Amino acid sequence: MDTSKKFSLYPCCILTQGKQRALITDIQRCKYKLIPLSLYVLLSDYKEYTIEQIIEKFPNEETTILKYYRFLLEKEWGLLEKQGESMFKPIAPVFYNPMLITNAIFDYDRYSQYSIPSAISKLEELHCENLEIRFYDVFDLDFICNNVINSLEGTSIRNLELLMQFTNENSIQRIIDIYKMCPRLRKVTIVSVPKQFEKILNNGELVVILTSEIVRSETSCGVIKPCYFTPETAMYLESLHYNNCLNAKISVDRYGNIKNCPSMTQIYGHIERNTLVDIASMPEFQKLWHIKKDDIKVCKECEFRYMCHDCRAYLIHPDDICSKPQKCSYNPSKQ
Repeated sequence: MDTSKKFSLYPCCILTQGKQRALITDIQRCKYKLIPLSLYVLLSDYKEYTIEQIIEKFPNEETTILKYYRFLLEKEWGLLEKQGESMFKPIAPVFYNPMLITNAIFDYDRYSQYSIPSAISKLEELHCENLEIRFYDVFDLDFICNNVINSLEGTSIRNLELLMQFTNENSIQRIIDIYKMCPRLRKVTIVSVPKQFEKILNNGELVVILTSEIVRSETSCGVIKPCYFTPETAMYLESLHYNNCLNAKISVDRYGNIKNCPSMTQIYGHIERNTLVDIASMPEFQKLWHIKKDDIKVCKECEFRYMCHDCRAYLIHPDDICSKPQKCSYNPSKQ
């Protein structure tokens, strides 16, 4: 290792400072690694120093400093450069999407009175590309094909996700057959599966998850877990400027009410009486889009904040819209 040079992180390797530790997130390879705050300081406050200069400044920490930089080079998170030179430009911290609504959630159960095809037709007025439909009761695949798959023909929806209840009919092979008819289908989660049948299928185009988790209503939403982290470019850039869960999202709950999220209490209209375009254009409806992670108590001190989906429906203090998500057990101050 040439210590006469400085170490430069690749632009896709993002540093995030937490209360007790920090994080390097490789948003290109979608990976992340916890690092001590001492390394964060070297990479942020001393990024223009050569390794020799850093060792001169902290002579008692030479072994640790050299270990840090060998580790970074081994992980391929950066390279050595001459002082004063830079091979890469930083990623511009800009997030832009021309669409008013980019993603939607429709909830449905046996008591739902609204028409899914009609709701999809109204969603098409927004040119939305991503749709998730969650079925809280058992519906056969013929119903889903007739009301969902067939209704997507000629629409702008590019990615469809389904959550369905387990039945013997919902075999992986039948779902793959539906995927062949509708390549927009990107993810299917089947819940209430017997424990011994749990599995994940991912062929790079379609993800099928069979889980024993029981999901019967929108109250299962909002759980914060590492398995839900999204260490990727779009998530990072959106999190810098907007609420990464509610921004440009519109939802229809199982009763047909139009909301920011099915789990939220505020109702803006009904899918059978109002257009989604009119609701999505309301300044009041868009207000929650602008509550970003750096505005949220506790979250703003968390090293995982830019890849962790935020929830404004279930809060530690329901009367404080900027309070920590209720279903997060992590405390960045106690590590």
